[in-house]
Amino acid sequence: MKRKLIIDDFSEQLDDLSPEVKQKAVEIASELLNEDASLSPSRAIQTAIPRAEQWYIDRAG
Repeated sequence: MKRKLIIDDFSEQLDDLSPEVKQKAVEIASELLNEDASLSPSRAIQTAIPRAEQWYIDRAG
């Protein structure tokens, strides 16, 4: 069963992010949740935010 992150549950952590980084963080967190059933949504978003920020930096050049 696929697990999906609910953005509203983590709005405080996501509020300071640009829309593109926020969306990417949610995508990454959802992927992490689906890869590891024992991972908590909180830990998934904590892991996903820096990855999304790095994705944005890499993309911008």
